[in-house]
Amino acid sequence: MKKAKIELNLENLAYNFEKIREITGHGVNAIPVVKANAYDIGIYNVVDRLLRLDIPQTKYFVFALKEGIELRKMFPKLERIFVLNSIFDGDEKFFEQYSLTPVINNFEQLKLVSKTSIKDVVLQFNTGLNRNGFEVSQTKSVKEYIDNSKLNVLMIMSHFACADNIKNNVNDRQIENFRKISEFFPDKNILKGISASDGIVNFNLSDFCNTCRPGKILYGYYEGFKDVISIKSNIRTDGINLYLPFGINNGIFTEYGNGDCYVLYNGVKIFIKEVLEDRTILDTQDKSLIEKEVVVLGGSLNLKTFLDNLGMGSMEPIARLLSNCDIDTAGFS
Repeated sequence: MKKAKIELNLENLAYNFEKIREITGHGVNAIPVVKANAYDIGIYNVVDRLLRLDIPQTKYFVFALKEGIELRKMFPKLERIFVLNSIFDGDEKFFEQYSLTPVINNFEQLKLVSKTSIKDVVLQFNTGLNRNGFEVSQTKSVKEYIDNSKLNVLMIMSHFACADNIKNNVNDRQIENFRKISEFFPDKNILKGISASDGIVNFNLSDFCNTCRPGKILYGYYEGFKDVISIKSNIRTDGINLYLPFGINNGIFTEYGNGDCYVLYNGVKIFIKEVLEDRTILDTQDKSLIEKEVVVLGGSLNLKTFLDNLGMGSMEPIARLLSNCDIDTAGFS
């Protein structure tokens, strides 16, 4: 038996993405991140809807090679599929066969791709996050290698470390570093982007970017954007308590049982009594509710509250919660 059912409002997804295009001015070069099966929401659902916009979105980021292959098989005519996890020895034939574009983080990867028939690459630079990418000091050497190897740079990218805190001086240093890197790549056809979701809402990206990588913002989370996800579940009983079949192990936080939070049954609030490792206990003994379907994410719990209470800025907790869910897009197109 499934723990829960997720309903997707794909019209809200389309609304959110069009809003991203509008506020950034990036148009089709606002390139969605659909890694991890679009955070277990369903990559087919997300990409299919964005392809049906008035101006179809035909470029996407995935994380791993396997994801890129699967996405290409689903949608053979996509313009670009960028692989964030880059290219490694033995991957070459798959990148070539499925027309995937690697994100290059170091000289080892750069040398590898230069020996293949792959000509288009994305270059990632470390401007301050200290995770992946060439160092700023390597920019000149990278540019010289690119020129000598006849590779074609489609994009240079980086990632904010503190974009959720606009007053943090680290942001200023990263923007300055990114500007310095960009000077080595003056071609206006090269996409330049440093920002994912937090940066989209907190910075005027057009000052130093012409692309961005929306992730969680696609699904709601920020003020002015619409929640795409509604989670429903059936009430169960262990003979003593009425409960929902997921808890701490699935990403539900213990504070959800503070007495103020609730799920909805036909618009009526059913309050939460306690959150255990594998279940969420309801504060009711009404046995007529057993097997009734209630709204979980969409009651007192919305996407922003869920992620913020976990202290996490990504969508991975949603994937954890939905690890054993049905996905239903009925009624949404």
